[in-house]
Amino acid sequence: MVAAMSVVPVRLRGRSLAELLLVITLLGALALVVVPPLTALGPERVELAAVEVAGAIRFAQSEARRSGVEHGVLLDTAAQRLRVYRIDDSGPSPVVTFEVYHPLDKQLYDIRFATDARYQKVRLDEATFVYQASPAASRTSAS
Repeated sequence: MVAAMSVVPVRLRGRSLAELLLVITLLGALALVVVPPLTALGPERVELAAVEVAGAIRFAQSEARRSGVEHGVLLDTAAQRLRVYRIDDSGPSPVVTFEVYHPLDKQLYDIRFATDARYQKVRLDEATFVYQASPAASRTSAS
């Protein structure tokens, strides 16, 4: 004979509303402690932008010395953009070209401060730096 099996429902234990509210409150408190240090990077962003500008200036200067071709750094305040360029004066009139590549990432040396999250809320003021081929004849102008 086959014994009749009784089916005993298994009670699934869920979480109560109080437990869920407690967890959400704890996560919110943790977020208040952790998030501000991650977003309060105003001075650090300014420092990072200054380091980027100084690096571009040093790079343009070293490229001018290395190649014997005049290089410069253009800070475009309207576009909030930093670009390194070279001046090709081998033809009848000098030609400015922005096809200068960053030494590390091998991309065009073109930093867009307005759209790059690393420089959020950093505003550029206008300045132009030009380094001629000979080290004695370097010119710097700023407005």
